Amino acid sequence: MPINIGTVTAEEATTTVSYGGETGKIVYRPGAMTPARLEEIAATLNDDEPSAEIMSTVQFLADMIVSWEIVQDDGATLPVTPDTVKALPIKFMGAIVNAIYDDVRVDPTQPDRSGGNSSFRR
Repeated sequence: MPINIGTVTAEEATTTVSYGGETGKIVYRPGAMTPARLEEIAATLNDDEPSAEIMSTVQFLADMIVSWEIVQDDGATLPVTPDTVKALPIKFMGAIVNAIYDDVRVDPTQPDRSGGNSSFRR
């Protein structure tokens, strides 16, 4: 049976981000991380406007993340939107990027070579 690219790109995975002694789950779409999308972000590295790379990363995260366990002081979950991601501290945003990257990275020591420690679902 052939592989349907729509199924591949719709696949979701769950990983955990740790920051400041707290942890939360992030549900994201690994299929959103493509060479073309990473190339777009890399192209902003040479942009004369320093915020171009940050805004490209913000949009990338907002497109990739389905849901997260990031809450406000009152316990309400923050919405996953470009404006919300843009308001996060850079260091925390970096922790989210690293958690996702570490999860999708193929581990050559794994016999099935299917990826990191995520739990994939359709």
